[in-house]
Amino acid sequence: MARFPGAYRPVVPFRVLDTRNGIGHSGSLGAGQKISVAIAGVAGSGVPAMGSPTPPSAVVLNVTATNPTQAGYLTVYPGQNGTCGLGVNCFPPGVPPPPVASNLNFAAGQTVPNLVEVAIGDDGTVSLFNVAGNVDVIFDVEGWVTRQDGSSPTAGLFNPLVPARIMDTRDGAGGHAGVMHAGESFNLQVAGSMKDGGGASGVPASGATGVVLNVTVTNPSGAPGSYLTLYPSDAARPTASNLNFVSGQTVPNRVMVKLSSSGQVAVFNAAGSVNVIIDVAGWYTDGVTATTGGQFTGLAPTRILDTRNGTGASQIPVCTGQSITLQVAGRGGVPGLPTAKGVVMNVTVTNTTAASYLTVYPSDATRPTASDLNWVSGLTVPNLVVVKLSAVDGSVTISNAQGCVDVLADVVGWYN
Repeated sequence: MARFPGAYRPVVPFRVLDTRNGIGHSGSLGAGQKISVAIAGVAGSGVPAMGSPTPPSAVVLNVTATNPTQAGYLTVYPGQNGTCGLGVNCFPPGVPPPPVASNLNFAAGQTVPNLVEVAIGDDGTVSLFNVAGNVDVIFDVEGWVTRQDGSSPTAGLFNPLVPARIMDTRDGAGGHAGVMHAGESFNLQVAGSMKDGGGASGVPASGATGVVLNVTVTNPSGAPGSYLTLYPSDAARPTASNLNFVSGQTVPNRVMVKLSSSGQVAVFNAAGSVNVIIDVAGWYTDGVTATTGGQFTGLAPTRILDTRNGTGASQIPVCTGQSITLQVAGRGGVPGLPTAKGVVMNVTVTNTTAASYLTVYPSDATRPTASDLNWVSGLTVPNLVVVKLSAVDGSVTISNAQGCVDVLADVVGWYN
């Protein structure tokens, strides 16, 4: 059975790794340490076993780094057998080193979440590498990708959208006016939703089984901090988180979430008060009402943009009001047009000089009212971006609102 392309299967979030309490691995990761994390067939996760009639090819994880002792990053990549220990001899012959890419970047003491879509190894695992210091890591499964079986699936096909804002508690868009309070849960109508400012968001009223969202929290109050959990509104709230934040922080994260039977997601805030902003970037078919869209093909992470050294663009930062056009189709393992319709990238900003945000969108579209990464001066911030490609040349536009910033992009997969 061929591995890719495959269709997406969303699940209610389920925790498969928490190094703080021994789920999946006991104890924090040290400098230069790589572990293999079991994904396929973990009881309760919803991800089939490798030996089942429907083995998975990839998984979508919400990954959270917490309690880091120094600045560093995590790399999550397709599973390889074995665990290697600490130090410079961590990757002996037969254990390849991790790719030159990052999924989460953090400072000492910071808690950082990011969504990761990654191929599963033949042993049913994904590999996790920590570059420096000690850090605790949490994995929450959000969904998985099927393997090719010779048929043409009609469920779990992706339909990318130009990003549209469907919730903003600051102005009442989406039906919630004002901050979300401690312990509050709000059911957001996503299927058939309208975008802020008018017009349909692009998610149909029927036929969508899951959606791709960018969720941002801003102006949070309350110590020591809080988290958001998004889940189908007709399911019990899971032991999982999508965004973790502390007072005064603005934090974005990509979320792939299953919809309820009525097309809603529940948004839960654990503590304090916070404003919540949600932009929709695409949806998955249910195979009944909607049956057309793209399948996912996973790739080993490959860097296609780094403004610090001129990879993919000029060797200059992107400053106030500036945009760069990034050619994606035909690079990093992504095929050319018309095969590739959308791309999954991990985008990171660094050397930030002012509070700002990035918007990533098809280069043949008008810049939307939406954001993909939000940050304050001095921070290095990553976020997964799932974006439609320009139908003209297979490129995307990356726009920065304020200050100057270096931008990195690692491609991890594409949609046909």
